[in-house]
Amino acid sequence: DLEGKWYADYVLACVKAGIVKGYEDNTFRGDKNISREEAFVMIARAIGVEPEETCDKELDDLDTVSSWAVGYIN
Repeated sequence: DLEGKWYADYVLACVKAGIVKGYEDNTFRGDKNISREEAFVMIARAIGVEPEETCDKELDDLDTVSSWAVGYIN
């Protein structure tokens, strides 16, 4: 729930721009720290990176990356 939060207008602007999509349950958890993959995906979306279907990079921790973030790794 964004109502009354100081960051509400910023979040809504990012949603409108397609940078932030929130969680599967349609929430935005503004008081929660974001993960490395969440930050990476938001930056990628902000600069116009289109996700690939898969990732062919050899990364030590690729198996820990969420499915919704994998396409942005390439």
